[in-house]
Amino acid sequence: MEAYQLSDEERVELALINGATKGDNETLGELFDRYQPLVRRLWLNYSIANLDRQDWQQEAFLVLDRAVHNYRQEQRTRFCWYYR
Repeated sequence: MEAYQLSDEERVELALINGATKGDNETLGELFDRYQPLVRRLWLNYSIANLDRQDWQQEAFLVLDRAVHNYRQEQRTRFCWYYR
């Protein structure tokens, strides 16, 4: 059986996740920037009364921080799916 090899994109993402897990806010911010299209799309698809885009962004950042700390690569789930 052939071992799964990570793509360059997955390696970069895991490096950002590892940095953010260790408390590096810059890498957490960079990771958040990478997921802005997803955050925007979800905001457009799920409108919540009295929750504007800025509040949605703030909530999405808090969820990202939690997801980074709870994510386990060995589960073989891509982080984008886990975060979503």
